[in-house]
Amino acid sequence: MNSRFYSKVIISVFLVLTCFVLPVYGTTEKRYFTTDTDMIGAIPYKLLKLAETGVAGTQSDSVVTVGARTEGIVGIRVWILHNDNSMDEVTAGTPVAQCTFTNAEGQTTHANTWVCPETAIIATDHVFVAVFWDRCTGGASWVQIGAASFMTEELGTTVLNGATWNIQYECSFTSVPYGYPPRKYLNEMTFYYDGAYDSYIDNFVYGVVEEKEWHNVAAWNFNLATMQWNNIVNWSFNLTAMAWQNIATWGNNLTTMAWNSITQWTTQIIGKTWNTIINWNFNLLSLGWHTITYWTLTLGPEGFSRILFFCIVGIIALAIAVTVLKRRD
Repeated sequence: MNSRFYSKVIISVFLVLTCFVLPVYGTTEKRYFTTDTDMIGAIPYKLLKLAETGVAGTQSDSVVTVGARTEGIVGIRVWILHNDNSMDEVTAGTPVAQCTFTNAEGQTTHANTWVCPETAIIATDHVFVAVFWDRCTGGASWVQIGAASFMTEELGTTVLNGATWNIQYECSFTSVPYGYPPRKYLNEMTFYYDGAYDSYIDNFVYGVVEEKEWHNVAAWNFNLATMQWNNIVNWSFNLTAMAWQNIATWGNNLTTMAWNSITQWTTQIIGKTWNTIINWNFNLLSLGWHTITYWTLTLGPEGFSRILFFCIVGIIALAIAVTVLKRRD
């Protein structure tokens, strides 16, 4: 084998790798809490929309305490709402993007951020957001502010993207004497939205998919360490956490070989639904490349209707490759 042959191999690998990433597409939006409503079945929901309706809305909740309170904390919880009205929470049970409103400042706006994790959805799913406050407990317990819950329309995509949401609330907190004895106080949080009020979620991102030949590769590692190609000490090739038809693990290793004296070669594709292949294992053990001692190729419980064709083509390609390599040697 000569340097021209190796150069062609290296150039081919480079060209394959550089063709993987294609354009990114999707939607980034600013969503307003509105008074508009829609139904899922018989249940009405207020809408989280791209534009305000012009009709203002308020939601309130109150708690009586012994002694005055000076502040309350507001935050949101987020769910994926399905068309059967079932929900899966994204925020793990605790309000996020928390903001503190005080008795002294009156009605005002505060904003905070929350990093929405990437979440798989289906096309008919909605995002459901509810506004909570802590009832002057210092964040120890939370209740929804009245009926302050809102949903998007069906998003028509398969992913709610990981993104830093910016949530702005317009609220007021009051603490006033209540009943008898005078040391009791009524503490109330009011959430204002739509119309002239300014409550919204910005940087709401969904449907953004990085298209690749092998879709959504999250991590790619390709290393050649301390070798002159014909004296490889270590070769590691990994594709990790990708969705090329849901491949869970991909590992390709060449360890301690001089290319024509491979000690161990392992290629594995595990846990994928590439036409329902359950397990794929490809091994080359103890061979001189043109004097193969042991070769296994296993496809186990699969529904790939063209595997026979694939194997025949592979055997023909192997025969041609071995013939070419013998001639070059």
